[in-house]
Amino acid sequence: MNDRKGVSADATTQVRADAETARTTIETHRDVTYTVTLLDDGLVSYKPTEIPPTVEARAHDAGVAAVAEYKSRWVAEMKAHENDRQAHANGTAEPAAWLKDDPCDPWCVSDLDHDNSTDPDDRIHIGRSCTVELVTMPPVVVAYPERFAPPEIMFGLERKYREREPRIYLSDGGARASFLMTLTEAEAVATEMLTMVAEARGQASST
Repeated sequence: MNDRKGVSADATTQVRADAETARTTIETHRDVTYTVTLLDDGLVSYKPTEIPPTVEARAHDAGVAAVAEYKSRWVAEMKAHENDRQAHANGTAEPAAWLKDDPCDPWCVSDLDHDNSTDPDDRIHIGRSCTVELVTMPPVVVAYPERFAPPEIMFGLERKYREREPRIYLSDGGARASFLMTLTEAEAVATEMLTMVAEARGQASST
């Protein structure tokens, strides 16, 4: 009879841990410390032990610069809005210059953000929008006035400044646009949805 002793799970785990430790070293390259591990497939894994001070410094500087730029741009936009208000009050206001090279589409129904003072990121042509209540979903709190009501899905047409083609936006009402679809994409979605509706109602074509 063989006199073999069983190997416990703890022992196996310890052997594996010891083997992993034996294959792991610490190396430093250009002020960055790495945990270097020789993997079973022969490849070598390098993992930084911490974020290098130089990276921390660059991240901090980038954040400071972004905040400064945002504040400066906001101040400039407020001054531009004030100039627009004064021009309207004096009767000297002129159509927004940017509309000369990007005029409104026939379907644009809003003059919102169509001023000379409009920040380039906010210049947009807006078409009509539609909302549909989703009555089988749990009610949510809505405003004006605050109440519980079924959530709504909203969709509409828009084209941002100098974009070649308008897009369809799809939103749950909480954000300006949760999804943006090209006209081709929107058509594909609409076609598939109408097909599913027809199938559910037993109206699908047999061809």
